[in-house]
Amino acid sequence: MALKDLYQGGRAITKALGVTLKHLFQPPVTVESPDREPIMVYPRFRGRHY
Repeated sequence: MALKDLYQGGRAITKALGVTLKHLFQPPVTVESPDREPIMVYPRFRGRHY
């Protein structure tokens, strides 16, 4: 049983590394958000929350 588990674990790691390497060498995909009005913030807002 231990040899079978070791084989399945190695196979899973190899499969995961394959997926990672496949995506590593692809160009990044950036999706632009739709044009919308920016959220209005009060001019004196300092970003503090109490």
